Amino acid sequence: YHVDGDFVDIGYRFMKKYWGKGYATESTKRALQHAFDDHQLNVVVAHVHEHNYGSQRVAERLNMKLDHRFLWSGIKPARCYKITSDEFRNS
Repeated sequence: YHVDGDFVDIGYRFMKKYWGKGYATESTKRALQHAFDDHQLNVVVAHVHEHNYGSQRVAERLNMKLDHRFLWSGIKPARCYKITSDEFRNS
């Protein structure tokens, strides 16, 4: 995994009325399972805005670890969470 190279970034968007209902966690978990089982990926990342605490919690619930912080488009503070196939299978 290299930030400037090829990588798979998982993400989602829900209308506000669907926040906090577990949809992000469940859909991300299934997407990770698909990435690792069906596509044999070794690593998946999630780029999350620094103040998007809900998405940070989703990443952490799924055993994704904070890899580094960066500036999204060189402007907005963000975090890069990462999980390997082994970490996903062992969580």
